[in-house]
Amino acid sequence: FYPIVALDAVGLLLITQPSFAFGGPANDGSYQSGALSALASAVVAGLLPVCVRKSRMCLWTAVNHCSSALSALVFSPAAILAWLWYKPAAWAEASAGLGDLLLVRNCALLVGATLVGFLGLSFQTRGYQLEQAARASVMTVLEIPFAYVLQYALFHEELTLLGLLGVVVVCSATVLNLVRRQQLNDAAAS
Repeated sequence: FYPIVALDAVGLLLITQPSFAFGGPANDGSYQSGALSALASAVVAGLLPVCVRKSRMCLWTAVNHCSSALSALVFSPAAILAWLWYKPAAWAEASAGLGDLLLVRNCALLVGATLVGFLGLSFQTRGYQLEQAARASVMTVLEIPFAYVLQYALFHEELTLLGLLGVVVVCSATVLNLVRRQQLNDAAAS
């Protein structure tokens, strides 16, 4: 497990190439804010496998639907209210955003994102219920190399040699994780 995590960490550093480790151009401060938000997200998301694993007696659809209902009816409205309270210009931003959302192209993108998110969360929930939380959460690291390649394909962002090496390292760590799990299963069966 620990060698896999170490390989993933090296791969992620090669893909993301953070400026604190690799240097880079000066930024306007949004990098620090984005990096701290991503770190907070990773810490909070680390609780997800444990919580879902604890719910393995529940049907995966019940877990996902409860999560969606709470998000839609409690957490999102609370976040919107906090945003409106914190930032007076939020009303204008929200109105403009709603107008943009009502464009057919954006509605299609929203429906597509919702469908993909639901499918991903469904597979993730079922995986966390069936596998050890720590081992299953290592698999989610595949999102990063996948997103790295997609940013090239969809947004024409430049791929770097170090980034591609990071993709190979992360994917190799995932294969090693699967091979190790299969070896443990074979040993337990015999």
